[in-house]
Amino acid sequence: MTFPKRRTLRRRAALPGAVLAIGALTLSGCGDGEGGGGGSAPDEASLSGDLAEVYDINAQPADALQEGGQLTLPIGHLGPNFNGLTNAGNAQDTRQILSAVHTASAWRLDPEGDYVLNEDYFLSAEQEITDDGVQLLHYELNPEAVWNDGTPIDFETYEHTLAIRSGDEEGYDLVSTTAYDQVESVEQGEDEWHFTITMEEMYQPWQSIFNGGSQGDSPIIHPDVDTPEEFNDGFVNDVRPEFLAGPFTVDTMDLAANVISLVPNENWWGEAPVLDRLNFATYEASATIPAFQNGEIDATSVATRPRYEELTEWSEDGYDIRRGQRMATCGFVLNGDATNLDDVAVREAIFRVLDRGQLAAIQFEGINWDEETPGSWLMMPFDERYEDAYPVEDDDPEGAEEVLEEAGWTFESEDDEFRSRDGEELRVVFNTFGDDPINQAMVQAAQSMAAGAGMNLDVNNQGAGQFGEVVGGRDFGLVNMCYGKAGADPTSAPNQFYSTGDGNLTGLGNEELDDRISELFGIEDDDERFAEAQALEQEALSEYFHYLAYANGPVITAFREGLANYGPSLFETTDWTQVGWEDDAGHDGTDTGVDVEELEDTDPEDADEDADEAEDTEAEEADEDADEEDADEED
Repeated sequence: MTFPKRRTLRRRAALPGAVLAIGALTLSGCGDGEGGGGGSAPDEASLSGDLAEVYDINAQPADALQEGGQLTLPIGHLGPNFNGLTNAGNAQDTRQILSAVHTASAWRLDPEGDYVLNEDYFLSAEQEITDDGVQLLHYELNPEAVWNDGTPIDFETYEHTLAIRSGDEEGYDLVSTTAYDQVESVEQGEDEWHFTITMEEMYQPWQSIFNGGSQGDSPIIHPDVDTPEEFNDGFVNDVRPEFLAGPFTVDTMDLAANVISLVPNENWWGEAPVLDRLNFATYEASATIPAFQNGEIDATSVATRPRYEELTEWSEDGYDIRRGQRMATCGFVLNGDATNLDDVAVREAIFRVLDRGQLAAIQFEGINWDEETPGSWLMMPFDERYEDAYPVEDDDPEGAEEVLEEAGWTFESEDDEFRSRDGEELRVVFNTFGDDPINQAMVQAAQSMAAGAGMNLDVNNQGAGQFGEVVGGRDFGLVNMCYGKAGADPTSAPNQFYSTGDGNLTGLGNEELDDRISELFGIEDDDERFAEAQALEQEALSEYFHYLAYANGPVITAFREGLANYGPSLFETTDWTQVGWEDDAGHDGTDTGVDVEELEDTDPEDADEDADEAEDTEAEEADEDADEEDADEED
């Protein structure tokens, strides 16, 4: 497969024999317009087709771009936690912002997931296996690299990062300790810019360490972020740019306007960004097309037929539509601690009763996208080593009923709509976010399917901005969500999905799986390691029925005309320094987007007070509603 190449001013060389990689998976809420409808449709494409056909960033050399201008992109929510290494901050929108302001990763990825050394931070990185089988990792740092507060990004930074990310220090809300918990020691070399890591046992892929994946945000921690309180809560409603390093930095974050505005970083030593300003603005899915039409944002998803029609019938001019493969797996995550979901029979019944093909068809109707229903969260189905791990037959209401009957969930009378056990109705809370109509149609279909077997999927809908807080805090029952893949190698994913670690949002796992997962990283042969990862997934899903995959899906996005070096890019890490507007675009983005003069920095303490007041108001309204219901019952 051949991809268009961009000309850059710096050399970025890949190490020989670098393997495909995945870091901690990022999660995002479904319901962002990745569905379907009726009417005309985009050109046909398929996940199983030529990957070059689903890669489209409008690649342009730097000398074909204007200097300056601004770009405004929509996101679903802004924070509240901006530490992407925490479970509360491990959300797609947060990490997209961080990918421009915090880029201190040893590696970037090319479109197919191969590692490329990030020479802004590292001059070399090599693996050595000694005669007695000890694995050594040798690093040489770029001495120009500094944190925004002027602190050198030297040996001390990486020693500090390893100490926290190993999990040895209690209290840190880490998404994952994978790879870092296998480090035996780290020693400084000839100076503060050289160091060597000794691994306890063989660990592969070794590039997982200090890797930001396809998102490209930083995996390292500033030395002054040195307590659990600072790490877990110090970035709530505050990006803390002094503790970051990257080509952009925060100019203004207005939580009332739901906008964060970035500008080129004066302390940045690498290639200067083309853009003068990069903005991220929060919108509900239903508001993004009007915002695009009104010039408030420069991109919007049109991955549904209604959305595609709404835009193309408005105008055929001023934008171009780019189509690509979404590098994610989407489906339902079942919280094993939630009401009734602590019963494995209920979870298995959900796996059996849902028609995954129909759910995907709702998402994809009218957008000319064809894919087989995925059964794995670890790898993309176009990978020749992919295996379907779905543990039972789906669209099997009779099988679901049998499982429930055996577990004691029955209809207590002929008039009952839902099953019950010991007087308790078989109710499962289905948490949803936002107002996307396609997602709502999918939710209603799932409810109907479950009801056919006597299960009540009770919807609790909240605003899109609540997604990170609810999911990060595991305050959900069943939730529809997508995990973006940080690379093509599945080795790290079983630890996040199927171990007993904090990254597993279902709370389901066991020590035997933990032991096998830990041994996975010692398998040096890629094919053997990938096969074992998939065997672990099959065993975990068959025992716990906790991660239900139904789609990968496309990315179909409208961009304002002339935007270059940004769009559907498979695994490729976005280089924000190269994103800009073509010379012949006829605009530089300053005539649309955010009016910076109207933005005002939010004090984090004020944001906390506003959130507390909002919670108090919601509680008061809930009490009033309850009082009204009691009064109605008395009447």
